[in-house]
Amino acid sequence: MNTTETLLQYPPWEALIRMVNHHYRMTIDPGMAELVEQETLSDNRLEVTLALKPSGSLRNLLPPTEQITVVYQLLDLGTYFGGTFTIVDRAYPDTTLTVVDQLSETFGVVFDRDDILHETIPMGLTTYTLKAHPRSLRWVGSLDISLPN
Repeated sequence: MNTTETLLQYPPWEALIRMVNHHYRMTIDPGMAELVEQETLSDNRLEVTLALKPSGSLRNLLPPTEQITVVYQLLDLGTYFGGTFTIVDRAYPDTTLTVVDQLSETFGVVFDRDDILHETIPMGLTTYTLKAHPRSLRWVGSLDISLPN
């Protein structure tokens, strides 16, 4: 079964394909599908349309491309990580990528480069708000980061 915690151990694209495979009882390979369109709906659900590429085998009887549209709930950064993440025993992070690396290390969650907005963190802040990228396949919202002094 694909629980949220299990799916968070995979990159977002692979987790999406695993969800689709599980729900529709399919065997799509992540490399044989591409994202055609995505739209965030008003209730933080994401609607994605995937194009499924058939295998190159001459015995393949499928049409050249089939599309499937799925809707699923995005995870809220702040809710999932408890509202605030405190960076302790570390140097002051210079970018959001450093913060995401620390989140990954602490919680075992795999982030994609398009999951969060990439920003430089100005020196001297005590709190920074990490924001989900609008095109993330997994996250919405924001997470307050308590920074070391």
